[in-house]
Amino acid sequence: MARLFKVILMVGAVAAAALASAFTFNVSAPTSGTITDPTFLGTSNTVSFTGTGVDKELTVTVVATNLDTNTTITKEQKFTPDADQKVTGSIALNFSQGSTPDGSYKIDVTAKYANDANSAQTVTIDNLKLDLTKPKILEFNPGTNTFVGAGIVHIVASVNEPNFKNYTVQVNGSDIPNNTGTSLINGSDLAVDWDTTGIVTDGPQTITIEVTDKANNKTVQTMTVTLDRVKPSVSIKAPVTSVQQRSNWNVVIDIKDASASSVDVTGIDVILTRTDGTFLYRVPRVSLNGTDGQTQRWTGRVQGKKITLPSQIKVKVTAVDRAGNAAIVQTATINVK
Repeated sequence: MARLFKVILMVGAVAAAALASAFTFNVSAPTSGTITDPTFLGTSNTVSFTGTGVDKELTVTVVATNLDTNTTITKEQKFTPDADQKVTGSIALNFSQGSTPDGSYKIDVTAKYANDANSAQTVTIDNLKLDLTKPKILEFNPGTNTFVGAGIVHIVASVNEPNFKNYTVQVNGSDIPNNTGTSLINGSDLAVDWDTTGIVTDGPQTITIEVTDKANNKTVQTMTVTLDRVKPSVSIKAPVTSVQQRSNWNVVIDIKDASASSVDVTGIDVILTRTDGTFLYRVPRVSLNGTDGQTQRWTGRVQGKKITLPSQIKVKVTAVDRAGNAAIVQTATINVK
């Protein structure tokens, strides 16, 4: 009977010791997803956890298992409790594209005291999806090294990302109105309007589009554009007063703008009209040459031997620069002798 009582005391002591060393362990991130709405993992992830009632060093092991290939990645770290017998910690869980396949995963997080398998507690996070592929921005507008003008500039981009999360558009490193979104037009496009009115000085401006997926993979597209709100000015240099009937002669036009490079050759149109404005002849361009940092000289040639002109004509010039600014239309009345 005495021996039985002694055994009972020993068993009770062991149970009491085990109870005294028990702890509570919880994982706060990542959290389990669902089959239809999985939690995404990206290149860099953090497994965060807490332990309470921890009275000695705690070993935490993280095992990430690819459910498609049954391969695993293991991370382990030791943590010392604070004076309140609490452990608050995290372990970095990183994946590298090329060596780690995308797919379905689960994570087992086990905490235990050293050399005490009976103390082990495991938390399983499941319905995880690994995505290491960055979003792709396929097309965007305005393009790099283009010109934009006064008013509203439509910033658009085409995005290829099945696990899209959100986008942000900035100009010169600052937010603009309505510059974020959590959905794409038709599942692939984003569109943000930028009002250039708030920009004080014309010149180079930087547009940045950042697209993030659910695994926090990010792609950034930067476009440097030139803001030009100045209308070009047109000056007809030749002919001045008259030309000869049935002769070839030149038309010379100077187009001055914010810079010589902002002059758009395709936006220059030079025509001959009757005095009532009816069309006679479109002057073909021969050359376009810069005369200084702001001016381009347009030269055209009239093949007068092939046409018969009335005694008086008008040379009419229209010009639009690369930013879409239209010059005031210029005309010159010329006598034909």
